[in-house]
Amino acid sequence: MVFSSFEFMWLFLPFTVIAYYWLCKRNSVRSPLFFLVVMSLIYYACWNVKYLAVIIGSVLINFWFGKKIQASPSQVLKRLFTIGGICTNVAALGYFKYTDFLLRLINECSGSKIPLPGIVLPIGISFFTFQQIAFLVDCYKGMVQERNFLSYCLFICFFPQLVAGPIVHHNEMMPQFADLSIRRFNHLNCYKGITLLFFGLAKKAVLADGLAPIVANVFDKHPDAGFMAAWTGSLAYTFQLYFDFSGYSDMAVGIGLLFNVHLPQNFLSPYTALNVQDFWRRWHVTLSRWLMTYIYIPLGGSRVGFARTLINLFLTFLIGGIWHGAGETFVLWGVMHGVALVLHRIWKTKRGEKASSSKTVFFRWLATFLFVNAAWVMFRAKTVACAVTMYKCMLGVEGKTSLLAIAEAMWKKVFYGMGGVSNLMNLDIGWHEVKAHITIFPLVLLGFWKLYDTSRYRTAMNPHWICTGFVLSLSLVSYWMIGRASRPPEFLYFQF
Repeated sequence: MVFSSFEFMWLFLPFTVIAYYWLCKRNSVRSPLFFLVVMSLIYYACWNVKYLAVIIGSVLINFWFGKKIQASPSQVLKRLFTIGGICTNVAALGYFKYTDFLLRLINECSGSKIPLPGIVLPIGISFFTFQQIAFLVDCYKGMVQERNFLSYCLFICFFPQLVAGPIVHHNEMMPQFADLSIRRFNHLNCYKGITLLFFGLAKKAVLADGLAPIVANVFDKHPDAGFMAAWTGSLAYTFQLYFDFSGYSDMAVGIGLLFNVHLPQNFLSPYTALNVQDFWRRWHVTLSRWLMTYIYIPLGGSRVGFARTLINLFLTFLIGGIWHGAGETFVLWGVMHGVALVLHRIWKTKRGEKASSSKTVFFRWLATFLFVNAAWVMFRAKTVACAVTMYKCMLGVEGKTSLLAIAEAMWKKVFYGMGGVSNLMNLDIGWHEVKAHITIFPLVLLGFWKLYDTSRYRTAMNPHWICTGFVLSLSLVSYWMIGRASRPPEFLYFQF
């Protein structure tokens, strides 16, 4: 039951909001929280009821570890319980996410024929596992005191951020639920929440899903496409992933506001970044924060000498790549970003303020965007070989419309009146399929301009008939697009 589905938007969500505030009016402290936990578990069960046991088991085990850490009289015991809890979470994530991958790797390397169990990944496990690891570490540091099981269940299972984040901290979420003043219905928060909800829906249903056919035609059908098709496909995926995931995050933040809960912003105009470090301060902000707090700093951060700092940076983003998925492409995507961050740190150390000259802003933005776009090719490709083929086509050294072939066609057209680039494009594998959908790009650029970073509008969203009419128009167009789709929409980050 995705956020964009009719069942969620018009049945599950309205019922949950209305029932929650009805319970709040009865002056009960625990029943509204209990109700939200139950509805969150029902929401999770709608994906696959079999995996309800996974999240319940995870919550029970981590709550037990948390209590033991908080109650331990010595630092040694605290440390042992913390390490035990982290290892338990990593083992569970590793079993569900990486067992098939590791067995396949063993078979390929050793020639053995170990049967693959075909384990299906429980949705959201990467997110609620990271969230619980953060909870255990915060308990060890004395930053969190949580002995109420109901509150802990709500912290992990709150349905707006359960499946794909944002990854929240206990001390930024649970004090909000402890504040009884938020249990009064707030008309302004409701208006802002609905507005963000439909902004996010439009990003997903109109823009991201509008780009999906281009991406599928290039990456899935014709990774050996020519120069034009390869660049069109790579750029389409770069924007598809942004609009899809930021759209989901906007919807999550909007749903949280319906309950007067402020979830952290997950995207801050990432494609305006001027370097790779800046990009990771803006893209999937809560994951970047988690990696920095619970991987990079424990490794020593930048306090352990320059060489070790570079190693720590690289390892942090290698782990980030592995977290995203079990496959060589995700590992290499993490390696690419790790190497880029290492090079940026070296450049920044060598050049200092000179690297930040205002005269080079455009070139720094262009270099960053082109690198991020190239890295997304590896992230999206089914295999490393497919990614390499795409890179060759993008560089113009492979495919029927390589740069050499285009130059040759132009030469013949100018000097011999033969053929032309337009004729050559018709030979481009996949280009005839891609160009049928390319009219979505003007709409993408319009959305990029107006819906790029909805955090800008969050504080300025006040009831107004123009804004209301715009939101209603977005909802109608979005559901018209969803109705035309051949299958129910699914958010890209649900697979991670």
